[in-house]
Amino acid sequence: MLRPLRREKAATQKPKDNWLRTEREERLWQALRHWRQQRAHAEEVPAYVVCGDKTLRDIVEKMPQTLEDLHQIYGLGEAKINKFGIDILNVCGNAAENQSGQTGNEEPLFTPQTERDQQLQHKLETWRAEQAAAEQCALGKVLSNISLTDLVVFTPAEKADLLGIYGIGSERIAQYGQAILDICRPYADGLSEPKQAERQLARRLFQWCLDTARYEGGEMHAVAKKQTLRAIAKARPQTLTALSKIEGVSGEWLEQYGEEIIEICTAD
Repeated sequence: MLRPLRREKAATQKPKDNWLRTEREERLWQALRHWRQQRAHAEEVPAYVVCGDKTLRDIVEKMPQTLEDLHQIYGLGEAKINKFGIDILNVCGNAAENQSGQTGNEEPLFTPQTERDQQLQHKLETWRAEQAAAEQCALGKVLSNISLTDLVVFTPAEKADLLGIYGIGSERIAQYGQAILDICRPYADGLSEPKQAERQLARRLFQWCLDTARYEGGEMHAVAKKQTLRAIAKARPQTLTALSKIEGVSGEWLEQYGEEIIEICTAD
Protein backbone atom coordinates (compact mmCIF):
# COMPACT_ATOMS: atom_id res chain seq x y z
CA MET A 1 0.00 0.00 0.00
CA LEU A 2 1.36 3.41 -0.95
CA ARG A 3 1.82 5.90 1.84
CA PRO A 4 -0.12 9.17 1.37
CA LEU A 5 1.89 12.15 0.29
CA ARG A 6 2.97 14.48 3.08
CA ARG A 7 1.09 17.36 1.53
CA GLU A 8 -2.15 15.37 1.64
CA LYS A 9 -1.64 14.74 5.35
CA ALA A 10 -1.00 18.43 5.97
CA ALA A 11 -4.05 19.40 3.97
CA THR A 12 -6.31 17.35 6.24
CA GLN A 13 -4.89 18.69 9.51
CA LYS A 14 -7.25 20.84 11.55
CA PRO A 15 -6.36 24.41 12.48
CA LYS A 16 -4.36 24.65 15.69
CA ASP A 17 -7.03 26.79 17.42
CA ASN A 18 -10.07 24.78 16.34
CA TRP A 19 -11.05 24.24 19.99
CA LEU A 20 -12.23 27.85 20.30
CA ARG A 21 -16.03 27.78 20.42
CA THR A 22 -17.20 31.38 20.76
CA GLU A 23 -16.17 34.93 19.88
CA ARG A 24 -15.50 35.56 23.56
CA GLU A 25 -13.07 32.66 23.70
CA GLU A 26 -11.33 33.80 20.51
CA ARG A 27 -11.08 37.35 21.89
CA LEU A 28 -9.63 36.20 25.20
CA TRP A 29 -7.23 33.75 23.55
CA GLN A 30 -5.78 36.47 21.34
CA ALA A 31 -5.64 38.94 24.26
CA LEU A 32 -3.77 36.45 26.45
CA ARG A 33 -1.28 35.66 23.70
CA HIS A 34 -0.70 39.38 23.15
CA TRP A 35 -0.16 39.93 26.87
CA ARG A 36 2.23 36.95 27.06
CA GLN A 37 4.26 38.25 24.13
CA GLN A 38 4.58 41.70 25.72
CA ARG A 39 5.52 40.25 29.10
CA ALA A 40 8.08 37.88 27.60
CA HIS A 41 9.62 40.71 25.60
CA ALA A 42 9.84 42.92 28.70
CA GLU A 43 11.55 40.16 30.70
CA GLU A 44 13.67 38.98 27.75
CA VAL A 45 12.54 35.37 28.07
CA PRO A 46 10.74 32.96 25.73
CA ALA A 47 6.94 33.20 25.79
CA TYR A 48 6.53 29.70 27.23
CA VAL A 49 8.46 30.78 30.33
CA VAL A 50 5.66 33.24 31.12
CA CYS A 51 2.80 30.82 30.37
CA GLY A 52 2.44 27.82 28.13
CA ASP A 53 -0.33 27.41 25.57
CA LYS A 54 -2.02 24.77 27.73
CA THR A 55 -2.19 27.29 30.59
CA LEU A 56 -3.67 29.98 28.35
CA ARG A 57 -6.24 27.53 27.00
CA ASP A 58 -7.27 26.56 30.54
CA ILE A 59 -7.69 30.25 31.39
CA VAL A 60 -9.91 30.73 28.33
CA GLU A 61 -12.08 27.74 29.18
CA LYS A 62 -12.44 28.51 32.91
CA MET A 63 -12.49 32.32 32.73
CA PRO A 64 -11.13 32.97 36.27
CA GLN A 65 -12.43 36.00 38.15
CA THR A 66 -10.34 35.96 41.32
CA LEU A 67 -6.83 35.00 42.43
CA GLU A 68 -8.34 31.99 44.16
CA ASP A 69 -9.77 30.84 40.81
CA LEU A 70 -6.28 30.93 39.30
CA HIS A 71 -5.20 28.09 41.59
CA GLN A 72 -7.44 25.84 39.49
CA ILE A 73 -5.61 26.74 36.27
CA TYR A 74 -3.14 24.24 34.81
CA GLY A 75 0.46 25.39 35.12
CA LEU A 76 -0.13 28.25 37.55
CA GLY A 77 1.58 27.80 40.88
CA GLU A 78 1.82 30.22 43.77
CA ALA A 79 4.87 32.00 42.31
CA LYS A 80 3.27 32.68 38.92
CA ILE A 81 -0.02 33.71 40.48
CA ASN A 82 1.81 36.20 42.70
CA LYS A 83 3.74 37.51 39.71
CA PHE A 84 1.15 37.46 36.93
CA GLY A 85 -2.20 36.91 38.65
CA ILE A 86 -3.61 40.44 38.61
CA ASP A 87 -2.43 40.96 35.03
CA ILE A 88 -4.19 37.78 33.91
CA LEU A 89 -7.43 38.74 35.67
CA ASN A 90 -7.37 42.17 34.06
CA VAL A 91 -6.84 40.64 30.62
CA CYS A 92 -9.84 38.37 31.25
CA GLY A 93 -11.94 41.30 32.41
CA ASN A 94 -10.99 43.48 29.46
CA ALA A 95 -11.61 40.74 26.91
CA ALA A 96 -15.03 40.06 28.40
CA GLU A 97 -15.91 43.70 27.70
CA ASN A 98 -14.51 43.41 24.17
CA GLN A 99 -11.51 45.56 25.07
CA SER A 100 -8.01 45.30 23.68
CA GLY A 101 -6.65 43.08 26.42
CA GLN A 102 -4.12 45.59 27.74
CA THR A 103 -3.14 45.29 31.37
CA GLY A 104 -2.92 47.85 34.12
CA ASN A 105 -5.47 50.64 34.04
CA GLU A 106 -8.21 49.89 31.55
CA GLU A 107 -8.50 52.13 28.52
CA PRO A 108 -11.39 54.57 29.12
CA LEU A 109 -14.32 54.38 26.74
CA PHE A 110 -14.29 58.15 26.29
CA THR A 111 -12.04 61.10 26.95
CA PRO A 112 -13.43 63.49 29.59
CA GLN A 113 -13.87 66.98 28.16
CA THR A 114 -14.32 68.97 31.36
CA GLU A 115 -12.40 69.27 34.60
CA ARG A 116 -15.43 67.97 36.46
CA ASP A 117 -15.53 64.80 34.31
CA GLN A 118 -11.78 64.28 34.65
CA GLN A 119 -11.90 64.57 38.44
CA LEU A 120 -14.85 62.22 38.79
CA GLN A 121 -13.38 59.64 36.45
CA HIS A 122 -10.07 59.74 38.30
CA LYS A 123 -11.75 59.25 41.68
CA LEU A 124 -13.85 56.36 40.38
CA GLU A 125 -10.84 54.69 38.79
CA THR A 126 -8.81 55.10 42.00
CA TRP A 127 -11.61 53.62 44.12
CA ARG A 128 -12.08 50.74 41.67
CA ALA A 129 -8.35 49.90 41.70
CA GLU A 130 -8.23 49.94 45.50
CA GLN A 131 -11.35 47.79 45.75
CA ALA A 132 -10.03 45.28 43.21
CA ALA A 133 -6.72 45.07 45.07
CA ALA A 134 -8.52 44.50 48.37
CA GLU A 135 -10.69 41.76 46.87
CA GLN A 136 -7.82 40.35 44.78
CA CYS A 137 -9.93 40.42 41.65
CA ALA A 138 -9.96 42.04 38.22
CA LEU A 139 -10.96 45.69 37.84
CA GLY A 140 -13.96 44.73 35.72
CA LYS A 141 -15.34 42.49 38.44
CA VAL A 142 -15.75 45.57 40.65
CA LEU A 143 -16.90 47.99 37.96
CA SER A 144 -16.74 47.71 34.19
CA ASN A 145 -15.51 50.49 31.93
CA ILE A 146 -19.04 50.84 30.58
CA SER A 147 -20.40 51.41 34.09
CA LEU A 148 -17.61 53.79 35.04
CA THR A 149 -18.19 55.89 31.93
CA ASP A 150 -21.93 56.00 32.54
CA LEU A 151 -21.36 57.15 36.12
CA VAL A 152 -19.42 60.11 34.76
CA VAL A 153 -21.88 61.14 32.03
CA PHE A 154 -25.08 60.25 33.94
CA THR A 155 -23.85 60.92 37.48
CA PRO A 156 -26.21 59.52 40.14
CA ALA A 157 -27.39 61.69 43.01
CA GLU A 158 -29.61 59.15 44.76
CA LYS A 159 -29.64 55.40 45.21
CA ALA A 160 -32.55 55.06 42.77
CA ASP A 161 -30.34 56.61 40.07
CA LEU A 162 -27.98 53.64 40.31
CA LEU A 163 -30.75 51.40 38.95
CA GLY A 164 -30.35 53.15 35.61
CA ILE A 165 -26.56 52.88 35.31
CA TYR A 166 -25.45 50.40 32.66
CA GLY A 167 -23.77 47.31 34.04
CA ILE A 168 -24.81 47.88 37.65
CA GLY A 169 -27.40 45.48 39.00
CA SER A 170 -28.90 44.86 42.40
CA GLU A 171 -25.89 42.88 43.66
CA ARG A 172 -23.40 45.63 42.84
CA ILE A 173 -25.72 48.26 44.28
CA ALA A 174 -25.94 46.28 47.52
CA GLN A 175 -22.18 45.79 47.64
CA TYR A 176 -20.83 49.07 46.29
CA GLY A 177 -23.79 51.44 45.99
CA GLN A 178 -23.05 53.64 48.99
CA ALA A 179 -19.36 53.96 48.13
CA ILE A 180 -20.19 54.92 44.55
CA LEU A 181 -22.73 57.51 45.69
CA ASP A 182 -20.26 59.00 48.16
CA ILE A 183 -17.89 59.59 45.24
CA CYS A 184 -20.51 60.80 42.76
CA ARG A 185 -22.76 63.04 44.85
CA PRO A 186 -20.38 66.03 45.01
CA TYR A 187 -20.38 66.02 41.19
CA ALA A 188 -24.07 65.25 40.59
CA ASP A 189 -25.11 68.91 40.23
CA GLY A 190 -22.43 69.43 37.61
CA LEU A 191 -24.54 67.88 34.87
CA SER A 192 -26.24 70.18 32.39
CA GLU A 193 -29.84 71.15 33.13
CA PRO A 194 -31.24 68.92 30.32
CA LYS A 195 -29.17 66.00 31.64
CA GLN A 196 -30.37 66.59 35.18
CA ALA A 197 -33.97 66.63 33.94
CA GLU A 198 -33.34 63.38 32.08
CA ARG A 199 -31.83 61.84 35.22
CA GLN A 200 -34.85 62.91 37.30
CA LEU A 201 -37.27 61.30 34.86
CA ALA A 202 -35.12 58.16 34.65
CA ARG A 203 -35.19 57.98 38.44
CA ARG A 204 -39.00 57.92 38.43
CA LEU A 205 -39.09 55.38 35.61
CA PHE A 206 -36.70 52.99 37.30
CA GLN A 207 -38.48 53.33 40.62
CA TRP A 208 -41.72 52.48 38.80
CA CYS A 209 -40.01 49.49 37.21
CA LEU A 210 -38.74 48.28 40.59
CA ASP A 211 -42.17 48.68 42.21
CA THR A 212 -43.88 46.94 39.29
CA ALA A 213 -41.44 44.03 39.39
CA ARG A 214 -42.03 43.58 43.10
CA TYR A 215 -45.80 43.71 42.60
CA GLU A 216 -45.63 41.14 39.79
CA GLY A 217 -43.19 38.95 41.70
CA GLY A 218 -40.53 39.12 39.01
CA GLU A 219 -37.31 40.87 38.05
CA MET A 220 -36.92 44.41 36.78
CA HIS A 221 -35.58 43.28 33.40
CA ALA A 222 -38.76 41.26 32.88
CA VAL A 223 -40.78 44.47 33.16
CA ALA A 224 -38.55 46.70 31.04
CA LYS A 225 -35.02 46.68 29.71
CA LYS A 226 -32.63 49.29 31.08
CA GLN A 227 -31.88 50.61 27.58
CA THR A 228 -35.59 51.10 26.90
CA LEU A 229 -36.21 53.09 30.07
CA ARG A 230 -33.15 55.23 29.43
CA ALA A 231 -34.37 55.91 25.89
CA ILE A 232 -37.79 56.90 27.25
CA ALA A 233 -36.18 59.25 29.77
CA LYS A 234 -34.22 60.90 26.99
CA ALA A 235 -37.15 61.21 24.56
CA ARG A 236 -39.74 62.12 27.23
CA PRO A 237 -42.74 61.02 25.09
CA GLN A 238 -46.04 62.80 25.72
CA THR A 239 -48.33 60.41 23.85
CA LEU A 240 -48.70 56.69 23.30
CA THR A 241 -47.88 57.21 19.63
CA ALA A 242 -44.59 58.84 20.52
CA LEU A 243 -43.86 56.11 23.06
CA SER A 244 -44.52 53.40 20.49
CA LYS A 245 -41.68 54.72 18.31
CA ILE A 246 -39.04 54.17 20.97
CA GLU A 247 -36.80 51.17 20.41
CA GLY A 248 -37.68 48.27 22.69
CA VAL A 249 -41.35 49.24 23.06
CA SER A 250 -43.53 46.49 21.63
CA GLY A 251 -47.27 46.62 21.02
CA GLU A 252 -47.92 44.22 23.89
CA TRP A 253 -45.70 46.21 26.27
CA LEU A 254 -47.38 49.45 25.18
CA GLU A 255 -50.80 48.01 25.90
CA GLN A 256 -49.74 46.73 29.31
CA TYR A 257 -47.68 49.64 30.60
CA GLY A 258 -48.09 52.53 28.18
CA GLU A 259 -50.57 54.61 30.13
CA GLU A 260 -48.50 54.39 33.30
CA ILE A 261 -45.34 55.44 31.44
CA ILE A 262 -47.04 58.44 29.83
CA GLU A 263 -48.39 59.49 33.22
CA ILE A 264 -44.85 59.43 34.62
CA CYS A 265 -43.43 61.32 31.63
CA THR A 266 -46.06 64.06 31.71
CA ALA A 267 -46.01 64.62 35.47
CA ASP A 268 -44.65 67.97 36.63
